[in-house]
Amino acid sequence: MNSSRKRRYKRIQYNLPVGCLGSFEVLEGRTRNISEAGVCLEMDRSLISDLPVSLIFKIPTRPRPFVIPGRMLWIDKDDDSGKCLCGFEYLWLSKDDREALLRFIGVFKDENEETFHMEH
Repeated sequence: MNSSRKRRYKRIQYNLPVGCLGSFEVLEGRTRNISEAGVCLEMDRSLISDLPVSLIFKIPTRPRPFVIPGRMLWIDKDDDSGKCLCGFEYLWLSKDDREALLRFIGVFKDENEETFHMEH
């Protein structure tokens, strides 16, 4: 893989319920993938892209949920499910939140890594 095209942060595929609190509405979604910098959510519909949101989710290794301010970077549609795919970046993570998230992500395989299959 060309190093200039490599993602900056490790990204894992993991499915978690997420609440998205925007101005005047709350939407529910599920993570498609998670990284130290943001998440990809699968949702029935998207929030308005220019408004800040709070992402609320809980990982299994931590008793307290994350409440992370974020913003939507992109929206796409999954042709198979008909769901909206929304890419969110975190606007701020506390030191404790970042460490807890990195410990959790560290357990899983990075979906950015190429896999090699050996023939027998």
